[in-house]
Amino acid sequence: MPPAPPQSVFIYPSSPEEGRDPFFPDSLRPYANNPALTNKPAPAITVSLALKAILGEGTNIFAIVNNHTFAPGEEGDVLDSDGQRTHIRLLTINPQTQTALVEAGGRNFELHLQTTP
Repeated sequence: MPPAPPQSVFIYPSSPEEGRDPFFPDSLRPYANNPALTNKPAPAITVSLALKAILGEGTNIFAIVNNHTFAPGEEGDVLDSDGQRTHIRLLTINPQTQTALVEAGGRNFELHLQTTP
């Protein structure tokens, strides 16, 4: 069996001392667009979501999240307690555990039905 061909590895230069563009040696473009410098983790999002009620049964079930009614699979914008608009998608409703699973900002949140004292 022949040996595997070598893999090429490109290391993005972070300064002109580490390497230059051979076609435009005086250009600073490679250093400004360096993915190692520009790809930073997204900031953590904070959302204030509240499950107010679960209505219906069977296939006709709805959840009220921050005063907006959603069926499973529906999405829309809600206002949180700070007045910020958040786009959410209701994934599932579980009436037995009184919970709903929503997606907001690429993250999943399990909401529990609020009980009033």
